[in-house]
Amino acid sequence: DYAWLLLLGLLVLSMANAWLGMASLWEALSMLIVYVWSQYNRAVTVSFWLGLRFPAVYLPLVLTAMEFITGGSVWGSVLGIVTGHLYYFVAEIYPNPRLKTYLKAPAFLARLIG
Repeated sequence: DYAWLLLLGLLVLSMANAWLGMASLWEALSMLIVYVWSQYNRAVTVSFWLGLRFPAVYLPLVLTAMEFITGGSVWGSVLGIVTGHLYYFVAEIYPNPRLKTYLKAPAFLARLIG
């Protein structure tokens, strides 16, 4: 299911990239992974620079704020957060079983990866 999440995320990010024309999607893909992890592990306390501790649900926002403070472009992070929220919304919040079947890894991929 994790490999399928990555493939679906890359598909959505590539479609968004065709419209936005970003140079790289690595930041967006990594933020997608961080966002989905943080939503499934809301109660976990994470540590950041200088011992700053906060719930994991705020980790994507903190990382995006740090990117902004250090002068980087936040658009990759924002795109990753939006894509991750789309996945999490369909997987957990919106109770439509037909849509949730698309998030389950297909049999050929499960056989390929094992």
